[in-house]
Amino acid sequence: MYLGICFGKFRMILYDTDLSFGSVNKDYLAKCLSPKQTNWYNNTWSTVYFRKLMEHPDFKADFINQYAHIMNTALHTDTIIAAVDHFEAFYKNELPRSKSELPKHFRNVPIPMNKWLKKVDHFRSFAQKRPAIARDEITRTLSNSGTFYLKIQNR
Repeated sequence: MYLGICFGKFRMILYDTDLSFGSVNKDYLAKCLSPKQTNWYNNTWSTVYFRKLMEHPDFKADFINQYAHIMNTALHTDTIIAAVDHFEAFYKNELPRSKSELPKHFRNVPIPMNKWLKKVDHFRSFAQKRPAIARDEITRTLSNSGTFYLKIQNR
């Protein structure tokens, strides 16, 4: 249970997602499946459940299908860019503040607007580039059978 939230059969914790929009080219999946620690952020104890589950063909197939579904819906480029645009508009007017208006623990945080906008553009760029790299990574790491595109039209 984390922060009072408890549901489902497995209770996993998701926190500290600083790397989520980091390097667009990193092979995050391969690192999570490595039996050896590859970076400070993926100790072997933290990936053992995932690695063990991937040993089961049915789970592996379900994971690949769910990954593809999420990439085509919640993590689709258009969805991510719309979210970035929404949050940019929401927070843009909060930035031009003097340090004296902020609580003490935030006084070293403010950055100039041009730097903030550059970081926001990084999110958009990541959202545009990462899907092709992620699809290639999952193909190389888990399936080797390639990608298939299926278009369903409602007439």
